[in-house]
Amino acid sequence: GAFRVYALASWEKGAVFNNSDRPYRVRQRASDELLMWVADDGTYSFEADSVLDYHTRLGAYDKRDHIRIQEVSLTYQVPNMLSSKLGLSRTTLTVSGQNLYWWDDCNCMNPTMSYSTWDDDVIGSSGFLAQPQPRTFMFTLRTTF
Repeated sequence: GAFRVYALASWEKGAVFNNSDRPYRVRQRASDELLMWVADDGTYSFEADSVLDYHTRLGAYDKRDHIRIQEVSLTYQVPNMLSSKLGLSRTTLTVSGQNLYWWDDCNCMNPTMSYSTWDDDVIGSSGFLAQPQPRTFMFTLRTTF
């Protein structure tokens, strides 16, 4: 027919990584993992103290298990009788989105980011405090003359 649908999903299971972002966010008092135990007046509960103490003394090794919808696109092939009136040959219109959604349980910004490299002492060489890939949407018109 005139329409084509494309979808790409991925599933990763069994990988573990050293999540240096997680204890850093807790120590900076910017983690939901800590803030959920802080009272509205700012006082720390026993649980908040425990989370802070744990992440101050130890690192965080987390699972990278996730399922991700990488890409979805819908392509429409314009009928030749319509495109030929504009002086065009085969013409397609595509609407697509990338990095659409993922489900994980890793206490991280993005389970597929690179969180470690061979030289962790070089600033910028790892994914430390990096942001995940953005969700993008595109409209594409392809034609020939």
